Amino acid sequence: MKKYILTLSCPDQGGIVATLSQHLFSCDFNIIESHQFTDQITNTFCMRIVFNEISDNANLKLFSSLVEDTAKNFSIQFNISDANKKKNILIMGSLADHCLLDLLYRIKLNEINADPIAIVSNHNNLANVAEEYKTPYLKIIPNESDAADSEKSLGRLLENYNPDLIVLARYMQIINPRICDAYEGKIINIHHSFLPAFKGSSPYEQAYQHGVKLIGATAHFVTSDLDGGPIIAQGVIEVNHSKNESDLKSMGRDIEKVTLSKAVKLFCEDRIFLCEQRTIIFD
Repeated sequence: MKKYILTLSCPDQGGIVATLSQHLFSCDFNIIESHQFTDQITNTFCMRIVFNEISDNANLKLFSSLVEDTAKNFSIQFNISDANKKKNILIMGSLADHCLLDLLYRIKLNEINADPIAIVSNHNNLANVAEEYKTPYLKIIPNESDAADSEKSLGRLLENYNPDLIVLARYMQIINPRICDAYEGKIINIHHSFLPAFKGSSPYEQAYQHGVKLIGATAHFVTSDLDGGPIIAQGVIEVNHSKNESDLKSMGRDIEKVTLSKAVKLFCEDRIFLCEQRTIIFD
């Protein structure tokens, strides 16, 4: 039997759960997993339902129509997806390959329900990884003298591939605000620090100078506010005075790759809900 995922968000109000449950039952579907939460700050109700067919009479088209009618009455934004369908992801990287390799390996093991449709980089370093995983490799060269040209080139590339998700796996270039806005909620970045502390290009050096006892990584949605998008996942590890800058970088790489892969997995399973600057995660 096929399995589907219904995700929805709307202003909090009574009767939504009962109405949707009745729709599922009337169309011969059964709920096998359900999560719901009301964000008190925005008064937004979020819900994720996994359901499957319980007979040959199960009618997804009719159910979709019933949910659409209900959405008009409750001001619901919703999506129904095939739980087994892979998300098309486009991965962007620069020099470091640890996050890229971890993502591709987990996808290969079917830990992440995704299909890497292309690897994009502003360097040649990752070409061998793309070849090993039989994934198209595209090199883009930022035009420092013409930012508009660089933006158009990346914009055309993304438009041609039309990914469900763009993953910045240590891509060390700032994404133009227009692209951030066009793909809102569809670009995930891994920041090599525990935001909001130690922003910038040398977080481990800053952490070392400050004698920190924790280092971390933050996976977040990309917005025009640099390193300020809604946070999806974070990871930390304890350190002590014996760890030098090189040690911190090595330990940090492990946290970065695990945290990014976790965020991508959550996205591919439709478990992330945006509530303004916050995320609701059903994990």
